[in-house]
Order: sequence, then C-alpha cells, then structure tokens
Amino acid sequence: MGCIRVRIVSWSLRSGRLYLKKARVADVISPDSCDVVMDESGDLVQEVRQDQLETALPKRGGRVVVLGGKHRGLIGKLLERDSEKEVALLHMEDDFDVLTLNIDDVAEFIGDN
Repeated sequence: MGCIRVRIVSWSLRSGRLYLKKARVADVISPDSCDVVMDESGDLVQEVRQDQLETALPKRGGRVVVLGGKHRGLIGKLLERDSEKEVALLHMEDDFDVLTLNIDDVAEFIGDN
C-alpha cells in the first residue's frame, strides 16, 4: 500500500532523528518491513520494520483507507477518533456506511482514487 501515511515510533532509526516524524509507505518489502519516504525531507528510509511504525490518521474529514478485515482496501472519511477507546468512526465512500474500527486498522490515505 504505497498510499498510506505512517509515523516513526522507534528511537533506533537514524539515531532518533526520525522519532514521531510522518512518512509515506513507498514499497512493501515483506510482511514485516517496508521502505518509507519521509514527509519533511523526502529521504528514503529502507527496510523499516513494522514494529518501528504506527499508522497515522488525518484530521477530521480527511481520507482514510482500511488496512485489515473484511473492509480492507476501502476508502472513507474520518468522522472522529477516540484515542482512549482506540477507535475511529469512518464514513465509507463506496456504500456510505458508517463504520467503527480500531485505529490500528486505519491509516491516512494519500492516493488519488
């Protein structure tokens, strides 16, 4: 999924300089790692492990993509998020359903379609 935004949550990447910085997934290398392009600098960071990343969510009204489950790959808009309950309320573009999903199963969609 090259159209999602993630956040670096590891101090070990580039001596901590990337900690909490946002990036775009450029290429999925394996089920556990990917290459990312940093938003601020445009630098390519290769072979970032999944445990070094977390999904990033847009502001309310922003586009999101579902990353897992039966709705995987579907696009919607973020209506709201509840960080304490770790859920996101989404309005889906394809059928206009409103879904409540775990925030780990949703990421900001930065693609065209």
